[in-house]
Amino acid sequence: MAEQVFVGLAVATIAWWVVIISSSRVRKALWPRYRFRPLPWRLSDIVLVWLLFLLSMAVSGVFFPLPSDSVKRTDIAPESFSLQANSDCQRQEEAKNAHWVLVLIQDDRSLGTLLLCLVGTGILAPIVEEILFRGFLQGWCHTLELRARPHPSKTAGVWHRFPVGAMSVGLIALVFAMVHYRPHATPPSADVIRVLVIRQTISYVMYIPALLFVVMVKHCPRRGSFIHGRKWFWPDLALGAGWFLAAIVPLYLLQAIMKTVLSLQGLADPCTMIPVGAILGTLFARTGRLTASIVFHVLLNVTSVTLAFLI
Repeated sequence: MAEQVFVGLAVATIAWWVVIISSSRVRKALWPRYRFRPLPWRLSDIVLVWLLFLLSMAVSGVFFPLPSDSVKRTDIAPESFSLQANSDCQRQEEAKNAHWVLVLIQDDRSLGTLLLCLVGTGILAPIVEEILFRGFLQGWCHTLELRARPHPSKTAGVWHRFPVGAMSVGLIALVFAMVHYRPHATPPSADVIRVLVIRQTISYVMYIPALLFVVMVKHCPRRGSFIHGRKWFWPDLALGAGWFLAAIVPLYLLQAIMKTVLSLQGLADPCTMIPVGAILGTLFARTGRLTASIVFHVLLNVTSVTLAFLI
């Protein structure tokens, strides 16, 4: 089933690229006019939102302690079952390179697990990550970049060699990729992973209202909302979906190539996350709002979770 879905995505992506190439109107819609406006964040605001995030994770950990990881994965088997042992070892090596959420879905294909992963990883995680990484970190760096550009200093010429916002987009894309690095290690049991996903989901539910409160207090209403605007909501929604359809299959192919080429396959995901972060950062920089990047991120995560469930 997953193969048919991926083929359908590939056909849709190719058709969409034909439309992009043949229509200047579509190309213009996918590259909107630069609308970023400086944001009022200070370094203290960045520290505050990350401390609130860590606090929400700590609180959820108190209410949902980890169970004992009773599943012991081993690659030792009797010689009479050497073929089975080799197969088990191969699966273990593949599991070491897989996202733990995907491991959980492959071990437990119940509807409850799928819904948990879709809500926690597919919807809430992209919203939180976009507000944290793009809205605050990139917004702060982009504002500093704009303030430094017109300054008559020795570095002014360096700034003007790059497009507006390119340095902040690239920097946060690298940070975003580094955060998503996973060590090459055997994952814990499905029960432990499930509790970790529940922890994250609960922490996101607690954290989003606190994050929005900080935004409302610090973000001046006369500047308009940097999360979404009523006038631009549907165009931003279409923008995020359009970039997703154009990039989803190339990103999956890039990840497959990285896993084949890199000796340390654990580096495949963060390397793939660099272009993902660049796309998300570009959408935020061009529109000045988070709607398009959130839509792209949600569609990407939901698609990945769904394909893992269908495999």
